[in-house]
Amino acid sequence: MRTLAWGATERGPVRSVNEDALVIDTWPDGGLFIAADGMGAGGDVPGAVRDALEAFRAHYRAEPYARSLLEATLHGAVRAAQASLAAADNRMRAHSVGCALSVLVVTGEVARLAWVGDCRVWRLRRRLLEQLTVDHSLVEMLVAEGKLNAAEARTSPHQNILTRTLSGRGEGPDVVESTLMSVSAGDRFLLASDGVWRALDLMALQSRLAVRPVDLPGAAEAIVTAAMGADGKDNGVAVVVFASDQK
Repeated sequence: MRTLAWGATERGPVRSVNEDALVIDTWPDGGLFIAADGMGAGGDVPGAVRDALEAFRAHYRAEPYARSLLEATLHGAVRAAQASLAAADNRMRAHSVGCALSVLVVTGEVARLAWVGDCRVWRLRRRLLEQLTVDHSLVEMLVAEGKLNAAEARTSPHQNILTRTLSGRGEGPDVVESTLMSVSAGDRFLLASDGVWRALDLMALQSRLAVRPVDLPGAAEAIVTAAMGADGKDNGVAVVVFASDQK
């Protein structure tokens, strides 16, 4: 199975810098795909986040780890990114830099999904759009406890409070949640930051993912552009991944 992917990110009309970032690194039967939402104060936060993602990517590309779906490989990549963020903290002498991120690693018909914070992942399969991740946030914790419903969660003043992020503050690699899953020909995945999914409802996301395969190269750009036009208060990043049955 061949994996194709496209990504887009925008600063938006309000923020002065873009702290969102992405990684698309493909190989013949799969690839590594990341969407990240940076956070922090002082110094070059975007640069620190990009460096951390590059450290994560390099770990997957280093022998003998390339294409591996083992949890140990993921944990090694997380540690590399955490070390990069810790170095950025020391270099910038600023408040701790971190990020929320979602990761999809595909090899053949199997994938590892990993995430921390509120960068979400959806899968469109046979016209059914399914959210595959659960945010590490105060609001999601309250929903799980039955103290908020989905509608209340979407408008809660506490929706930006995260309970986990990737940082250099000494957390272990288990801060990132992960799972293995199957991949079927025709699957479309969307990885997106909260600057995208807060601005667009599920119907808007599904309509842009459900286009003909020939139109998918423009899907990520269309999603981010629509999000910036609908809300525009935050940065936005989207990565669209397509599992093709063509070799």
